[in-house]
Amino acid sequence: MLALALTMLINPRWMNTLSSSLIVFGAALAATLLVLLIHRRVLPAYGINIGSELKSTKKSQKKR
Repeated sequence: MLALALTMLINPRWMNTLSSSLIVFGAALAATLLVLLIHRRVLPAYGINIGSELKSTKKSQKKR
């Protein structure tokens, strides 16, 4: 949604053709995957845990 909003603010004509629209959506997907990679792999390697993913999995394992 942020990519679409930025596209509409910067240059709405990018959404006129299929190829440029696919580039916009591809860039949004690439940014999402980059954030996911940093969150799941890079930050934990440095000992930085953000969010509650580790907490919820440990609690659910203890309850069983």
